[in-house]
Amino acid sequence: MKAHSLIGRIDIGLMRDAFKAVKRNRGAAGVDKVSIQMFGANLMDNLHALMRELKSGSYEPCLCAGSIFLRIETKLSFAASASPW
Repeated sequence: MKAHSLIGRIDIGLMRDAFKAVKRNRGAAGVDKVSIQMFGANLMDNLHALMRELKSGSYEPCLCAGSIFLRIETKLSFAASASPW
């Protein structure tokens, strides 16, 4: 089985839509303790910084209890597919 990355399909608009969905669902701060309000205060700068890290391969997800959480990529994977299920 071949694995394919979805990173090439992610753009700023998709990331902004994913952020809006999390905000609409009243998402809570993650393991990094950054709240929706904190991230949204400088939204476009934060999204561009995250995009640069994703595209360059330098993004380092937080480790929590032995599991890797990559919330943005997971939400974008669902948003990029026809059906999340």
